[in-house]
Amino acid sequence: MQQHPSQPLLSLSDDHQKDLTSVVTEALKREDVPLKESKNKPNGSGNQEEAQWGIGWRSPSILLLGLIFGILFACGHHLYYQSLSHTLVHSASQQRWAIQTGTGLAFLTKTALGATITIAFAQQLWSDLRRQSMSVEALDCLFSITSDPLCFLNLEVLLGAKVLVLLALISWFLPLIATITPATLSIETQNVTTNSTESVPSADFGKGFGMTYDSPHIRDKYFAPDPALARILMATATSLTDLPIGAPFPNSSYILSALYMGYAQSNLSNVILLNAGGINYQNFSCQLWNSSFVVHYEFLEGLQTTTTLEQRLLAPANWTIRDSPIMGEISYQAYSATLFNLLSGRIDEKASSGRLEMNAIVSDDPEFDDSTAPRGGGSPGVLMTGLAACPEITNGSVYAPITGDSLPSWMCRNGSLGPAIEDLARNFTLSLSTMPQFWPVTNASVQVNSTSPRNFFTYNPENLLISYTLAIAATMLVTLLAVRAYHINGVSSKTSFSTIMLTTRNSDLDSFGRGQCLGKIPTKKDRRAKKLQFGILHAREGDLPGGVAHAAFGFSGTVRQLKKGERCM
Repeated sequence: MQQHPSQPLLSLSDDHQKDLTSVVTEALKREDVPLKESKNKPNGSGNQEEAQWGIGWRSPSILLLGLIFGILFACGHHLYYQSLSHTLVHSASQQRWAIQTGTGLAFLTKTALGATITIAFAQQLWSDLRRQSMSVEALDCLFSITSDPLCFLNLEVLLGAKVLVLLALISWFLPLIATITPATLSIETQNVTTNSTESVPSADFGKGFGMTYDSPHIRDKYFAPDPALARILMATATSLTDLPIGAPFPNSSYILSALYMGYAQSNLSNVILLNAGGINYQNFSCQLWNSSFVVHYEFLEGLQTTTTLEQRLLAPANWTIRDSPIMGEISYQAYSATLFNLLSGRIDEKASSGRLEMNAIVSDDPEFDDSTAPRGGGSPGVLMTGLAACPEITNGSVYAPITGDSLPSWMCRNGSLGPAIEDLARNFTLSLSTMPQFWPVTNASVQVNSTSPRNFFTYNPENLLISYTLAIAATMLVTLLAVRAYHINGVSSKTSFSTIMLTTRNSDLDSFGRGQCLGKIPTKKDRRAKKLQFGILHAREGDLPGGVAHAAFGFSGTVRQLKKGERCM
């Protein structure tokens, strides 16, 4: 049944109406509900609560703590890398942890400074929203410019919110510090020289080494040198240097001091005799000596260089043929006989062929005992070694013209035959340390300097300090802008959903948003061009009882600028 709006449902007399008013008024008094609108307290559905001005503690705290922690993390990153600089990388795990720790510190620095920039961005955003009206499209860009780079192409944003655009640019470039600064620590390979005590081979002349009789009737009597010694000597003579020994390290060096045997030119007994024939006959004799050697060994990528720093002749090495020779004498005889068989003899021109040959000789020196000096004959001997290039042979004989060969002079070590023989004997002595299976070798303890490539941490502080200095300086500027925005706004703000919800309570916007409840993008063109501003809405009759203005987003022309401290709902 339809009621006519002009007809009351219940008709009361004037006395009854006065009584009802008195009852209601008394009830309201008992409930302590004022008849006038409350200023700040919510007391009923018909009253309005005013907005509270003031800056909360949380937003400024995050703003400052982000800057402080960002500086601390940056300093920690620098000090950590500096502590690693020029230190040895002990393992691949240590290297990984160093890079991961640096990356973590860079990320923490970026995160802390980013938190400060985010807070400052929100304060500046709301300052710009109060200052001027902007299109919906521009507002979309302002809220999403830190995540959508295309918003930088919006001319209205660039011209109307310059400070906000600067903050957005800083937020975009801030992550670069997390990629640049970890790379300031790198790995560099350097050659490192270390000193250590190592065992190196050294020939032992105190032990007998040679072929001996071994029968029930003849025992421990020297018979002849081991044929292996002749092979060592020939390899030494043809290579013109001592044979390589095992390197303690591929790149290393050491000095070895030892008592060896060596030959020197002499006219005494137990000698090697060599007669260089030809036009001018020359005789050369060399005496076996107990000698003190100081030898420097150097290895470069395993290649050996030997330098005899000192060879001091101590005493002639003499021995006697006896039934039970001592071990040292056996070594003397084996060593001497090996050299003798190669070098002793006379170089003559063979009449039938015109070529040179080695022939056995017997010394005319009365002090020379033929019976104690093993010798050979008919062997090419000297002619197969670099000694054949010495001038005493090439110039004093018809060797070169007959053979048609000309040996280079550098093959004659030390330039003449006598010193060249001494050099050959010295190289032979040193080469015996390389063949423990053919000659007794002991292990000598020496100080070895070894050089090896090692990985070191290398820190480039300039790039890290420049990156962090720029980032921190920019964040300090942002902080100052945030403080300015706090002062202008009078409140601390965010870009959260609740903030958007509370600032868009406007019936005009309700009508404007009809048909767009899903938030679908892109927004229709006519709606994107509509300009909005956050401020005080122009009051319309019946909108807000109590005379307190309402602040919200509204269309341009329907709002005025909100003043700091102004009463609003």
